[in-house]
Amino acid sequence: MSASRQPATPGVTVALAEYAARVTFESLPSAVVIAVKRLILDSLGTALAAGTMGDGCRELVDMAVACGGRPQSTILGFDRKGPAPLVALANGGLVHALNYDAGGPGHLGVVALVAPLAAAEYVGGVSGKELIAASATACEITARMSVAAHGADIRGELPWLAGQFLSYVGSAAGAGRALRLSPLQMHSAIALAVMQAAGTRQVVLDGDPPAKAVYGAFPNQGGMQAALLAQLGLRADCAALEGSGGFYAAFLGDSSRAAGIADGLGDRYVLAGVQFKAWPTSGVVAPYVEAALNLRRTHGLSADVVARVEFTGGERMRHWCEPLEERRAPASGATAANSIFFGIANALVHGAVTLERFSPAGLSDPSVRRLMARTEYTVNADPSEHAALRVWTTRGPAVEAPVAASASPVTEAQLVAKFVDCARYAPRPMEADRVQRLVELVLDLEAVADVRSLTERL
Repeated sequence: MSASRQPATPGVTVALAEYAARVTFESLPSAVVIAVKRLILDSLGTALAAGTMGDGCRELVDMAVACGGRPQSTILGFDRKGPAPLVALANGGLVHALNYDAGGPGHLGVVALVAPLAAAEYVGGVSGKELIAASATACEITARMSVAAHGADIRGELPWLAGQFLSYVGSAAGAGRALRLSPLQMHSAIALAVMQAAGTRQVVLDGDPPAKAVYGAFPNQGGMQAALLAQLGLRADCAALEGSGGFYAAFLGDSSRAAGIADGLGDRYVLAGVQFKAWPTSGVVAPYVEAALNLRRTHGLSADVVARVEFTGGERMRHWCEPLEERRAPASGATAANSIFFGIANALVHGAVTLERFSPAGLSDPSVRRLMARTEYTVNADPSEHAALRVWTTRGPAVEAPVAASASPVTEAQLVAKFVDCARYAPRPMEADRVQRLVELVLDLEAVADVRSLTERL
């Protein structure tokens, strides 16, 4: 075999596998533990609300139930159980369907809860501390893989649906940690996840049909399957990430992107950059919502005085403006969550962008529709030019606000309030005291002996 045909040494993949198999709750910094518990609470809340509001969720749940099988794990909010991979499929779709789950370096809400919890229920006897360690594993690996994929521009566009295809390995590692896989088994789980990884962007470019809402289903199912197959002895240990035919070479044409993924692993946590959402919109939409809310509050704006609106931004915002006819008159919650027009209009008209605005009544709100029709956008020709929002009123000249690169951080109190609001939309009604006990359980998760008590509360 020639030198060019020599298989790559699986150093990065091995390093991730070693970390994922050996990380413990006690090894995690306190700030990481807090962040992970908030991620679990946030993801649980978004899943509950999506049970009645999320596009595509009913189909996923119905399929998971119709296929039958052993009742290994719980479909969140539905009081139904099924085989762990199918439950991971359904719950993965639920968590992301409203576009309300956490982002950051990687779409951490997609991986924080679903596969680790499905695996924990499957194996049984997994403590809250172990679930936190499994969730941290899933999130940290996803965050690092995302940074490697994007390079220096973590907010830049990729030719793939990043929240999906970058989540397979983290999901597998999180499930594998809950299953207590050995380093060798974990190595195979990572490689088996890479073998399944997928996620093209066309579903976004064509205006977000309902299936786009549930893309979080697929990496969680794939990750759960990978972990179970590895546990059962299926060997796949190879240079899955850094090899000449590995993840980065196959998806991005550059195997060297994998080189630094394991640097500082276990000492420096990239997941600490998690960004929670105050509104059920894309992270690109959120800064425009915040700017609109600031203008409304500062200038006392209301729907009856706003004549027209214009917003500007870089080339990246185009996907959240086009196709124009769909973004300016979204017919589904998934399309609305990815519409800058919809976010701005609701902020100016109602002074809030709540889950209620994504209901059928909210989507057809005539005041919001009229304002979206009077809203225009401009893509800045100069990449260095800052994004802005301008509102013309019937009582004077235009008022303007800058649009930040990202929305303001969300506090724990805001996250709790968000969870309470999400629980109002759960498929099975939850009394206020039960919701509060659930919040307390998650925020004190390290004290829980068996995390099956978490799903029993649902």
